[in-house]
Amino acid sequence: MPEEERAKYRLALAFSGEASAGAVRLIMAGSGGSAHRLSHPLQRIQRDVDVLLNHPTLAMDPILVQAGRGLLGLGVTIPAF
Repeated sequence: MPEEERAKYRLALAFSGEASAGAVRLIMAGSGGSAHRLSHPLQRIQRDVDVLLNHPTLAMDPILVQAGRGLLGLGVTIPAF
């Protein structure tokens, strides 16, 4: 896969994670305090989304760096010094 295409793919993946987290936050905000109880299914969904966003493939900061490098033609991989 060309570097530019790979960078765009990574950006789309990261933004989809952020969009899903925003949707869950919006739903939780409109659900009232009881949605934060451990027995409520929305609380579990919120925790699952939060954990997913910590995964390297969805963590926004590293993806922005890698995508920027790829779009500038510097290579997606950050060189080790």
